[in-house]
Formats: sequence, structure tokens, C-alpha cells
Amino acid sequence: PKGFVATIDALAKRLATDFGTDVTCPMRTGNGIKKIAERYSNDNIDFRIPFWRVIRSGKLVIKFKNFEFWASQIEDEGFKLIFTKSGSIKLDVDSSRMFLF
Repeated sequence: PKGFVATIDALAKRLATDFGTDVTCPMRTGNGIKKIAERYSNDNIDFRIPFWRVIRSGKLVIKFKNFEFWASQIEDEGFKLIFTKSGSIKLDVDSSRMFLF
């Protein structure tokens, strides 16, 4: 939901539960998020899938095409962005704004 973010790991665990498996690969889940982001950016299709609200477990924004723009979407929802020396963007977020499935 708007105003909350979820981690790739939490999403992967939920997918495992929903589909009756023991585990779902977080790397593949992240790759799926990147593909959604790429498709959204290329075709300008309004999927209404808030992929920009899914972050890495270290509170880092996933680096996909135009990730700076999508990070600004998160910022517009009231999150503070921290720009690292390595060019990554980290969220200053506490546990109350983490979406739990």
C-alpha cells in the first residue's frame, strides 16, 4: 500500500506460502520486479503495480531502469532518501512503515 515498502525477501516468502513451496528464490523474485519495471518504463503501460515500493533487505532501492525516478516516487510518499557514495539509494525507514504480508 501507499506509504509502505516491502523487501524482496518478504515478498519471496509470501510467494512461497501462496504457492505451497518451501522456499522462493529472492534473487529470482528481484529479477521479476526488475522485469516489471523494465516493461513499465518501455511501454508506458499503467500496470498499477507499485514495484518501486519493493526494496532490498538492506533498505536499498532496487537498481532498475530509471531507478532514480522511481526512488523519487517513494520520496513523494514521505520516505527520506539517503544517497550512498557507490551510487545507490537507501531508504531511511523504520519497521512501522515496512509492509508485512
